[in-house]
Amino acid sequence: MNRRNRSFLLIVRVLIVISLALAVCGGLVSCKEPPEWGENVITLIVGELNGSVAHRSEPYVIVMPDGRQMPAPAVGTEFTVAVDTTGTFVVQAHAAPEPIIVYEPDGVTPSFKVPQEKEVTTPAGGEPSPMREIEPIDPHSTIKPAAPEAELEMWHSWAGEPEEEILWAAVEQFHERYPQIEIRMEGMERDALREKYAVSAAAGVAPDLVLASSDAAIEWAAQGFIQPLDDVEEEGRLADVYPAALDTLRYEGRLWGIPIRASTVALYYNRELFDEWGLEPPSTTDELRAMVQEGYATLALPNHIYYTYGFLEGYGGQLVDEGGNVVVESEGTYAYLNFIRDLVWSRNVRYGPAGEVQPLFQDYEAAMIIDGVWMLPAYRESLGEALGVALLPRVAETGRYSAPVLSTDACLISAAVSDADREAAVAFALFLTGEDFQAMLVETGNAIPINMGVRIDDAALFMFFKQANLASPGPLHPERSAIWEIAQRMQERVFEEWSPEEAAKNAAAEMHEAGMRR
Repeated sequence: MNRRNRSFLLIVRVLIVISLALAVCGGLVSCKEPPEWGENVITLIVGELNGSVAHRSEPYVIVMPDGRQMPAPAVGTEFTVAVDTTGTFVVQAHAAPEPIIVYEPDGVTPSFKVPQEKEVTTPAGGEPSPMREIEPIDPHSTIKPAAPEAELEMWHSWAGEPEEEILWAAVEQFHERYPQIEIRMEGMERDALREKYAVSAAAGVAPDLVLASSDAAIEWAAQGFIQPLDDVEEEGRLADVYPAALDTLRYEGRLWGIPIRASTVALYYNRELFDEWGLEPPSTTDELRAMVQEGYATLALPNHIYYTYGFLEGYGGQLVDEGGNVVVESEGTYAYLNFIRDLVWSRNVRYGPAGEVQPLFQDYEAAMIIDGVWMLPAYRESLGEALGVALLPRVAETGRYSAPVLSTDACLISAAVSDADREAAVAFALFLTGEDFQAMLVETGNAIPINMGVRIDDAALFMFFKQANLASPGPLHPERSAIWEIAQRMQERVFEEWSPEEAAKNAAAEMHEAGMRR
């Protein structure tokens, strides 16, 4: 049974537990004397209602196979009940007479058989209510069956990118599946969207849904422009998304978006040159240093700390911790700065702006480069079958994997969105995390999927997927841009005869002056 089915069964059991528990005090079922009905006797504890099945604001009931109806009691009640092993439980919302879920008490397979129209009795002397036949409910649906009609406005930052066409196709497919939800979408350049959204949100006129970077998400979360989505994760609706991608959207202990695609850096290498020399790509920092110091292979290295941050965490260093505290002064940071200085000063390293060192790799002048997944199509065009991708070398001194920065593009929901529109927006975001859309992203060749179940046949892209699962979200702080600028100055100073300790101390002072916590 796959993860999704297991999660679904868990949800169903929770709902049944809640609904049956009314019988504890004066209801249809007694804690002390369970009815002599059926053969299977079970003990249940009432749990929380899982919002992925029915709206939290709606009362709900269990309709037993013989037509009896049992409303839900308080959470935390334990009771015993005899159940019909061949019968069917129907969880039904009072607000809508359609059954929400049908459950067979064998505990194995969800059933979607719905009772024909008939009268059912309420336990407390209430009026009977009709049940009518409805279409089966898809257990893999991303949307709650009771979601109302909605018209959403959405902005995205994929304008002009290959993925934009796929996104438009997804909107059409989603509307075919959920015709009650309309999505009006507008694309714009990344920086323009970030500026326009901040202005609109501050004025209270932001779109319902925005597809933007994880960097923007943390900034907007701190400003109160978007709303948390912890409930979506708690309900198990993000079970197929790998944890590192979700971590890029956590701030102050809460989840602020639903990731759609990811990006990070890895080690590109020229297979043809490595085969000619009889070498394998370096798997540790010691091997990397030996290659470039002894002249076996040339490394092209972009000169921003973003590209080498993975080694910082591999040495045990950080810039700020999860609580937003400045922790740059550490033995791990000092070791990293020593490493990067020695590496760059090696005779076979070409260190400079990305736009200057990338052509060296494309023209066979450098055998390796640390670069992002976004360069995969360009390098594939230049090197063809000679292109290889490997994980960043593990740090020899600590044994840790290098943990480069992982960034995501994510669906974020405006703080002002109504409950009804929120659920529709969540449904569309989850639709984009599904295997079908994620598989289309993979076909573009430069997008790392966030769904763990997506098949990746391309060896280079698969290596980036592996690297992404080892990656770090980096400094999760609303002043992230300022942190990167300060960290970059820290790195540059070790090439200006500053000691690692002095450079890190100065960086910490700059962060404190910028208002970051000590």
